[in-house]
Amino acid sequence: MEKISVSDCKDSLQSLGRTFVSQNGGLFCNWTCCGVRFVFHGTALAAKIQGYPSAEQELNAMTAAFESRETWPWIAVFLDEQTLERRYRSGYLRFSDLKEKDKK
Repeated sequence: MEKISVSDCKDSLQSLGRTFVSQNGGLFCNWTCCGVRFVFHGTALAAKIQGYPSAEQELNAMTAAFESRETWPWIAVFLDEQTLERRYRSGYLRFSDLKEKDKK
């Protein structure tokens, strides 16, 4: 399997929504309804996706005090408009035994 970084293939990626490439070459999709689309040729694909928590302030109805809680992003992966994976937080995603054809 060939390792390709975001910076190596940035001209082939279609950004969706508000995204940016950091100084170390990572692609940030840190807002609702953003992501990336690309065409893939092969039978296996692996990606490392890292999520970072945020914090929300909620009013406790019983105590009238504000409480902070962590919120994590949802990650979804689609292949030809069908959902392959949905997960909370982050991790390594690996898909294999894909039919050999162009993947979007």
